[in-house]
Amino acid sequence: GPTLRAFRAGAQVPLGQGAFPIARLGEVVRAVGWKGWVINEEERLSGAKPGEEAVRPARETVRRVFGR
Repeated sequence: GPTLRAFRAGAQVPLGQGAFPIARLGEVVRAVGWKGWVINEEERLSGAKPGEEAVRPARETVRRVFGR
């Protein structure tokens, strides 16, 4: 499955806060009935953070956009 990353002005930002229209991607995924998966990789944008705290923003965005 795809690995999603978000960027704004050339810098990586938490998933859902980048320039890419991820909500639109979610709409297209639902419209075509895609049944694949998305990788929610750990993000360390502001230094070392423990696992759950590091992935929380991306995980919440994936659940909101893709319904999982």
